[in-house]
Amino acid sequence: MNGYSEILSRPAPRHMRPWPARPAGTPVPRAFLGLARDLRRRLAAADALVPAALEAVLLPLRTRLKRRPTLRANLLIDTERRWRIGLPAFGRLVLTAERRRGVPPYFCELRAQAGGFRIEDWDEEPGGGGFEPGVLLEMILAQPYPGVGGGGVDVRQTTIVVVSLHALGRRFQRGTDCSEAAIFADLAALAPFAQKGALPPKARFALPAAEGWWCGERVWVGDRLVLAVRTYLGDVPSPTVPSPTELAPTVSVAGHG
Repeated sequence: MNGYSEILSRPAPRHMRPWPARPAGTPVPRAFLGLARDLRRRLAAADALVPAALEAVLLPLRTRLKRRPTLRANLLIDTERRWRIGLPAFGRLVLTAERRRGVPPYFCELRAQAGGFRIEDWDEEPGGGGFEPGVLLEMILAQPYPGVGGGGVDVRQTTIVVVSLHALGRRFQRGTDCSEAAIFADLAALAPFAQKGALPPKARFALPAAEGWWCGERVWVGDRLVLAVRTYLGDVPSPTVPSPTELAPTVSVAGHG
């Protein structure tokens, strides 16, 4: 099991169910949208520190592997420690590491990061171009590979979920516990449903959070399927399947910021 499968296989608190009906067209109150924007702004500030921090964490590992084809257990332990204290804690949802003898090592972090997405079928809006800011759930996976001719560390970063600013604002509006810990826990609960085969392409969903439901559609981003979360509903008793026209099928992910 690698870092991706370990994080993605963690059970969600409740089962998935169809998206409940809810009157459309009501804007998110400014106060709650402001809380969502503020959270995204602070995530963007943390994001800016991640690349340099990650390189600093992995430098001793890269240096060792260039000189010798083996990894010492204490170096892996130290790398995990440096990772935990070196990368910004704000935005970290889950961090796992494999350091057992005889098992290929890895370090994998699930992070919430600032970003945005564009649904290609949206009508072009003046000055907007269909772009919606939001939060991305990113997997950062680092895998050391020893080698006789010189090893290194393979680092991959993959978007698995996009959450619109509208959905985040609704979470602040409709949730009882709106602490950072509660918001991040609800975001992390989306990860198990992002694994391959959990939902078919274009599947509309209502996925469980602690007090409500993340609603959206599974869409293609390049050659990868991601969860595109468009809104958040409180716990409602009578679910119904939404109209296919409520969401568009294809999304492109923009960079951070």
